[in-house]
Amino acid sequence: MVEGDVSVVGANEASCGELNVGSRNTFLGARSREVSRPTTRWVVMRLDLADA
Repeated sequence: MVEGDVSVVGANEASCGELNVGSRNTFLGARSREVSRPTTRWVVMRLDLADA
């Protein structure tokens, strides 16, 4: 299992640090799934390697 914290704000709204984590769509394209949304700006994505 691999988890990543993902920014869900647009590029014009993001800080420099937020741009380095990748977008939700990038993680979805890699077959990750959303497992939680701790804030309105961040999503936790998970890729289950056993399913990949």
